[in-house]
Amino acid sequence: MKKKLTAVLALLLSAAIMCTACGGEKNKTDDDTPVVITAASETDAEGNIVTTSPDNSADSEGTTAPTRSEEEMQQLLVPTETTAPEELGTVTVDISKRYAYDTLSDAEKQLYNQIFDAAKILQWKVDTNVDDETWIKVFGLVYTQEPQLFYVNAKAKNGKISYQNVTNDQVKTMTAEINQVADKLVAEANQLPTVYDKLLYFHDWLVLNCSYEDQTEFCKTIYGALVEKKIQCAGYAKTMQYLCDKAGIPSMIITGAGEKASHAWNVVNIDGEWYNLDSTWDDPTLKTQVDNNLSHRYFLVKDSEIHNITHFSINEVTLSTGSKIRYFDPPACTADKYNYFTMSGKLFADQASAEAALKDGMKAAADKKERCVEVRLSSADAYNAMKNNLKSYSSWIKEQNSSVTSVSAVTDDALQIIQIDLAY
Repeated sequence: MKKKLTAVLALLLSAAIMCTACGGEKNKTDDDTPVVITAASETDAEGNIVTTSPDNSADSEGTTAPTRSEEEMQQLLVPTETTAPEELGTVTVDISKRYAYDTLSDAEKQLYNQIFDAAKILQWKVDTNVDDETWIKVFGLVYTQEPQLFYVNAKAKNGKISYQNVTNDQVKTMTAEINQVADKLVAEANQLPTVYDKLLYFHDWLVLNCSYEDQTEFCKTIYGALVEKKIQCAGYAKTMQYLCDKAGIPSMIITGAGEKASHAWNVVNIDGEWYNLDSTWDDPTLKTQVDNNLSHRYFLVKDSEIHNITHFSINEVTLSTGSKIRYFDPPACTADKYNYFTMSGKLFADQASAEAALKDGMKAAADKKERCVEVRLSSADAYNAMKNNLKSYSSWIKEQNSSVTSVSAVTDDALQIIQIDLAY
């Protein structure tokens, strides 16, 4: 007999990917206690306690995200003769080549395949007798690493999968909407000469076309990004992976936490080297939303520049028992050859050169009414000197261009980046 879930089904997705704030950088919370799942009769994939019926439940952000009951799933979602698995697939991927998949044991790989195959045809039950912790780990990986399964709901018991309130036909229609946008983006990216250029194109499109939103049903999915244009960190990370899948770029989703809340980002591969890429935190959240504010602070950075500095609890879940589950150890990101500031000529060793570049950038941005100007310094002394001189840059650009109404700055001590935001 299958072991019933009696405590927490802690599908937290590494205490990270699907909670509201997406880390401390975008939206800070007042609660800085560790993300820990407490005992309950049923929880969802984010560790949220489910206290309402499956047909009238709220997701982690308090929005309505209804799922069908098991009886409805049996009646409506069991495959028919005209519903083959390939009809619901959204991108052809070889899951055996997933980095995370390759870290699993043979038994875990078998379960991954079972969950994946069931989800492709919206089948609600997986015939397995694994223990809860194994289910937590493997379901969590499928949920995070397979972005094409955008209709899978985070709420799931051991051996069962729940879905957003969609039918097979709706999934097909939504898939077509997704791929109409995704295929166009990939075709345009494939005209670019290098993997770096393609990744930068995907990153900039996401930042410029999507707004941070955690109050919609599909904000954690590729549908939320490519169709609705409203997503939170999981939506950014999953969409980056989906586009990379289509473009043939090795990538994965990493889950963890910011200073005070859960978070998700990507690790991508260029020329055999791995880099962190966080498009969520490169999309500034402003009181007045604008469509031309773009940062590159976290575009292709090393582990040593973010791990346990701004990004914590890498791929780790804390259960109610106090034990931890580690989804997988991501590949080490140690290279900096393709860091954005190196590639764009915005990395400086001395204060004078950096200040000259910052002023030139502010003037050019003001002329075109663009928002963000950024430079990075390799010298801590030069960085600190510029950090202490921010008011003078504000006064200077206002004198140069009267259309600039206000100037704000973001400084990153770990990356030694000075970022200026101009408002008009």
